[in-house]
Amino acid sequence: MELDITRLARENEIDLHWTEHRWDAEAFPELRQAIVPRIRNVGDYLLGLHELGHVLAPEARAYDQDTNVYACLLTEGAAWAWAMANASPEFVAVAKDEDWATVHEAIGSHYRWAALCPTRAPDEV
Repeated sequence: MELDITRLARENEIDLHWTEHRWDAEAFPELRQAIVPRIRNVGDYLLGLHELGHVLAPEARAYDQDTNVYACLLTEGAAWAWAMANASPEFVAVAKDEDWATVHEAIGSHYRWAALCPTRAPDEV
């Protein structure tokens, strides 16, 4: 799984860095840089793909300069969609409940984070 992340980063000219703590993962699309967790399980693998998605999926960058709740969640959702679309089916097939719990916790963190963003209606975005 780590080789898959490394290959995607190399093929797409992303400056890849590793972190021991999965919740320190983040992406800097404007720098083409991603910090991904060391891959210990499928959950970490999907988190790593999610960070690459912030760099590679145009929809995951469309709202980077906007901090309202609607834009925050669209950006995060697009990065997760990219991650799932690009995940190796063989790795996803062996995901355990704790791997999906990691993904669930990460997605929940986006909602907690978005709750801190200024709120505007979608037609104001």
